[in-house]
This record gives sequence, C-alpha cells and structure tokens, in this order.
Amino acid sequence: MIVQQSRFSDGSRKVTQIAEVAGLEDDGMIELLPIFEYERTGTGSAGQVMGRFRSTGYLPSFLDEFIVMGLIKSGEPFL
Repeated sequence: MIVQQSRFSDGSRKVTQIAEVAGLEDDGMIELLPIFEYERTGTGSAGQVMGRFRSTGYLPSFLDEFIVMGLIKSGEPFL
C-alpha cells in the first residue's frame, strides 16, 4: 500500500491517494490500483483548499485480512 501526500497552494498538506501496489510493469514501473483519492472541490473564502476523500470503488486484495484483523467489520461497505 502506498499513501501519497501533496502540498497545496494554500500551504496545507493532504493525503491525496491511497493505492494498492499491484506489481511491476514490463518497463519496471510500479503498477498502482487507487483505493481512495482526494477530490478537490474548490477554494474557501480565506483561500483554503476545499475537498473530500472518496472511494474509487476498487476493493483491495488485502480487504479480507483487514476483516480478520478486526480493522473493518464484515459486510461494512468499503466506501
């Protein structure tokens, strides 16, 4: 799993993506499958970056392990 953080124009830092590492491509690049992404929705009156974190709909291969470990309840939507 890779957690990507970015610095925005207002100086804030936000997690912008959480992705599963799916493997290596033929050219040696890491193949990522995004699980969650930050969606920028605008700029507030004081210039602050506005947005929300949303699910991409992809269910990671380690989801069952998270359920067994009690990190997520079985049947709970991963959204």
